[in-house]
Amino acid sequence: MSMSILGLTDEDRIRMQEIAREGELRRQQMKDLEKAIKAKIESEIDDFRSTLLKNYKLLDLEDEIIQIKRQLANNASGKAQAAAEDRIMQLYHMTMGTNMMWGHFINSFA
Repeated sequence: MSMSILGLTDEDRIRMQEIAREGELRRQQMKDLEKAIKAKIESEIDDFRSTLLKNYKLLDLEDEIIQIKRQLANNASGKAQAAAEDRIMQLYHMTMGTNMMWGHFINSFA
């Protein structure tokens, strides 16, 4: 059993070396754990971000569908309105034609 200048025995030095190795091993384990946690958080953030993007794209698609439906409704109502106007004009022309025929008929007796 030899003694060093500091009064440490060989067993003390060996024990201190073991403690230092254990400390270094724990530091490395903590670094690895920190990297794993960061990777997991980044993965979760990426998944969340992609989910949000999908949802926003779906919302954009829903908005487009609503706009298209409105356009179709407006077009349909426009077509219906145009058809009604055409029908009114046909009725008007028929009425005018009838009035003209009656006018000619009445004038033929004059």
